[in-house]
Amino acid sequence: YAIVATDYQGLGTPGLHPFGLSSPLAYGVLDSIRAVQKADFNLSSRVVVFGQSQGGRAAFATAVYQKTYAPELNIVGVVATGTPYPMAQSREKHAEPDTFRDQVTPSLAYNLLRLSTAALIDPSLHPADYLSDRAKPAFETSQRECLQAIERKVVADGLTFNNSFKRSPDKALDQVNRHSDYPTLKSDIPVFIGTGGKDVISPVRSQIALVKDACKVGDRIEWHYYPQLDHSGAVNGSLPNSTRFVEKAFSGAFMAGNCGAMRSDAR
Repeated sequence: YAIVATDYQGLGTPGLHPFGLSSPLAYGVLDSIRAVQKADFNLSSRVVVFGQSQGGRAAFATAVYQKTYAPELNIVGVVATGTPYPMAQSREKHAEPDTFRDQVTPSLAYNLLRLSTAALIDPSLHPADYLSDRAKPAFETSQRECLQAIERKVVADGLTFNNSFKRSPDKALDQVNRHSDYPTLKSDIPVFIGTGGKDVISPVRSQIALVKDACKVGDRIEWHYYPQLDHSGAVNGSLPNSTRFVEKAFSGAFMAGNCGAMRSDAR
């Protein structure tokens, strides 16, 4: 076997990183699998895909794009933790109290990244038309640094949603959400989803919405909820369950998932 790690389009190369868009994430994973399997490594054809956070989105996107983009690949399972669900998060955003937008929170970094993505989708959109002078240094940081550096800059500069934008970016960000959404939730690949109950990066309610919606279309979802774990903690915290899932996936056993046992009051 081999362990293959893909990278995200636009990181370390010319051009912007299309943060949040699902298709580039899926294509990067599927093309990486193709490249390794075409090389002379004498590998098994069976593949399991893993991802956390943005990687969780990449892993889930891989499951739903595989049938149309890379039907020749034998992906036997997908493990995703801290997995975003763009349209559910968009609905939650519109339900936020106004006071939330006056709070200094590191998660504003994601909106700065998504504003760049909005400009990729619509080249006539110029981020400078939306940004306040106070937020421009953090936005410049978002063009060249990794997430933690952007978050530190957001906090250091006391940025809130409301003081970062001189013009509402909501329509631009909603457009990113629409382009970010999965084209379908239907997949023939069994999917493990792990959710930390204290996750504030990828909201718990949106992760549960993803599980419920995927179950509704007939996916074989194995969902595990870890009440005491946060966003990053779900990765290693889910190992006892995800390891068994992977063993079964590689064995060729049929995996029905646990949609039927999911608590109806989970939210």
